[in-house]
Amino acid sequence: KRYGSTVGVADVSFTVRNGEILGLLGPNGSGKTTLLRMMLGLLSITSGSISIFGRDVEVAGPDVRERIGYLPGNIGLYDQQTVWQYLTFIAALRRLDLDVPARSLCERFDIDPTRRIGELSRGMKQKVAVIQAFMHAPDVLLLDEPTSGLDPLVQREFESLVDETRVRGATIVLSSHVLAEVERLADRVAVMRDGRLA
Repeated sequence: KRYGSTVGVADVSFTVRNGEILGLLGPNGSGKTTLLRMMLGLLSITSGSISIFGRDVEVAGPDVRERIGYLPGNIGLYDQQTVWQYLTFIAALRRLDLDVPARSLCERFDIDPTRRIGELSRGMKQKVAVIQAFMHAPDVLLLDEPTSGLDPLVQREFESLVDETRVRGATIVLSSHVLAEVERLADRVAVMRDGRLA
């Protein structure tokens, strides 16, 4: 990915298998978020290609994207909605009835679904973002700094959820600049620096 003469991501190549967690480790600005957005098809690719489920992400349709869960690094929620309104809105966009898994995850992460999002702390908003990424049991999860703002007990619960998700065969790409987090969760690690695999 190039932005004029500036290189965002270059010469990055890897494969992630079913049931595997790949940790993307690197400092802020190393290209991790750009790479995840390219994998989602949110950013156009200057050259090269990315395939998920054997399909090129630049031409893949909703049938591919609906099997992906995404947790952005900068979460943007609707402050005027309650947690439940937001989660049912996301479920409706996915054309799925997710009441049972959404309620279960709200209980698991100790979040009141009747609370208005605008009243929530940064950590509570992060919990809502985690729930929306996992609630449809996706086959691939792209998680950008997923534990940002979570307290240690909630981080442990998140790690348990990631382990359960891996056991059911999902593939996870998790970006972080926290070495200990990646060490605990990832099967393999890709270290990025200046947009390249180091």
